[in-house]
Amino acid sequence: MSGCLKVTTLWLNHDWSTNLRFMATAAGRVNTESSKRRSKSLKKDVSYYEKKQEKLIREKLIQNTTESSKNHVYNRLFPWQSSQELAEHLRNTEVYNNDGLIALNKPYGVGMTKLDRSKATGPHTTVETLNMGITLPHVPAMSQVLPFLKEQYAADHLEIVKSTERWSSGLMLLSTSSKLTEKIQKCLRRCKAMSQPAMTYRAITVGLPSPASIATKVATKLEYVHNTGKVIKAQVSKWHFLRVWATYCYSPILGDHLYSGRVKTLMGRKIIVSHHNTYLEPQNLPDNLYSKLALPPRSSEMVPCHLHLSTVTLCQFSKDKSDLVLSAAPPEHFMWTCKQLGLQPSDEEEEHGHNESDKIQ
Repeated sequence: MSGCLKVTTLWLNHDWSTNLRFMATAAGRVNTESSKRRSKSLKKDVSYYEKKQEKLIREKLIQNTTESSKNHVYNRLFPWQSSQELAEHLRNTEVYNNDGLIALNKPYGVGMTKLDRSKATGPHTTVETLNMGITLPHVPAMSQVLPFLKEQYAADHLEIVKSTERWSSGLMLLSTSSKLTEKIQKCLRRCKAMSQPAMTYRAITVGLPSPASIATKVATKLEYVHNTGKVIKAQVSKWHFLRVWATYCYSPILGDHLYSGRVKTLMGRKIIVSHHNTYLEPQNLPDNLYSKLALPPRSSEMVPCHLHLSTVTLCQFSKDKSDLVLSAAPPEHFMWTCKQLGLQPSDEEEEHGHNESDKIQ
């Protein structure tokens, strides 16, 4: 209002040029102040929504864990009570151990470093909640497990060279020397230079990908999303590229609560919604899936992300310059879901772990 009064006063003095300039300045000031107020109000509304959403998700997770059978496979994802127990489990998943190269089958939900929940606030906590599902606080990270593995393998040096991300399962390569680490990384770079896929993933998706298969180069980019931070639009595997790619093929991965909200249904057709216009919320699944997966209705937040790194190829790794192909079978919960949904792979695929992505119609 003060801006309007000043403009009126100048108008009556017939100082036209000054009046017009001041009118524009005053109007701009009023609009800016109004915009700031709206922006603050919007931030408060979004922040309130995020906190409320997070609270509801946590309550549902606790409720569903209580209501669901304790023997449900999704409730047995994290049975380890200590770093030593997880180290022993990983040792039992060994798929390769020769000349200092060790390949293990990493479980779902185990990351490289421990998440610090005390410093997480607002939407970042919500993202973590959606990603974690029913992960328990005692689940150790690989940084805590590595000393126990080092002791079990009686190695002077042990480091992780390649691993799938926290919210997927699959192969993890460890090296007992820095020289071997350089050799493995060189083999992976050679695969890229030769346009030969170094990694093969298995996934269960909600819907058939469109296109079903493609060979192309994809630009990668990190983009800032208001009130959320940097969210991936497309990136390499450690930044969820496959999860983003599957979403933009109209077939988000089952259990991917972080990116599946970008696919909406309008008049019976699937459309992609801008990541700037989506809220973080549990994946929206068809009603009939809950009974097939033996879950309470509308409890999709309990479903883990069904993405598994099944094969890693090290190009010209062997002494005779042949490729070394390492394979790891999917975890129990992945195969159980396949069986429940009638997606059981063939015997050959089960043996080699080379099948294409399984899909939910």
